Order: sequence, then structure tokens, then C-alpha cells
Amino acid sequence: MGKLADIITRFEPPLKRKRALSAQQCKVFGSVKACRTSRLGASVQTVCACGNEIVAYNSCRDRHCPQCQGRATRKWVAAQSERLLPTRYHHCVFTLPDTLDELVRYNEAAIYDLLFAASSGTLKSFFASDRRFGGVEHHPKRTS
Repeated sequence: MGKLADIITRFEPPLKRKRALSAQQCKVFGSVKACRTSRLGASVQTVCACGNEIVAYNSCRDRHCPQCQGRATRKWVAAQSERLLPTRYHHCVFTLPDTLDELVRYNEAAIYDLLFAASSGTLKSFFASDRRFGGVEHHPKRTS
């Protein structure tokens, strides 16, 4: 079993006791745990010179599995890196409180659309009003 499969095997039961997993999450967990094990079958090759058999267990091919998609992920990241503009980038993280998890599970598209709209508005407002980023700081005029 791979490292991620070991982690899933160890922590999936307590996680399931704490919260209900979606069908997709259960499917991914099952795929990763079964990847390259006898549960998915195998092919057997015989080495002609000595007659030894080599067993190659089948992979799950799940896009979330690091054993199956590691090379594809690295290739994708390299291709995306080539598309970056020659400038500094800033990584910003916007999170939702975990109290909204249940709502997100059943309204993913709508909630994430709202999150991206709010995040975009916040960043645009911030950068437009900050001189360090070419914006103009807005101060209310004092009337005295």
C-alpha cells in the first residue's frame, strides 16, 4: 500500500464517525486504497531465462491518486509554469468557516461562485486603494 493509502486506511474510520463523506469522496478513498493491490487484479509476466514470474498489480487510474497521476501532475505543473508572466506573484487564500461545510456539500457551484465573487471584489478593492500596487488611497475629506 502507498503512503496515502496508509493514511486513508488509518484515518477514514474516525473521519466517517465525525462527518458524512460524499459518494465521490468514498469512491476516491476506495480507489486510492485499492491502487496497485490484488483488489484491482494483476498481470503476470514470466521471465523467459529463469522462469520467474513478475506480478504487476493494476492501478486505479483515479485522477486524485498520486501513484497514478504523479507524473501527469508534474507534467501539467511544468506546462503551466511555462505560461506564467515574468512578474512577481502573490498567493492569496480565502477560506470558508467549517460551519458552512454542509451547505457547500449540497450547493457547491453556487457557494464557490459566491466565494470567488467576494474574493475578487476584496482583491480589486484592496489593490485599487493601495499605492504600493498603483492604486490611490482614499481618505474621507475632513470637514471642520
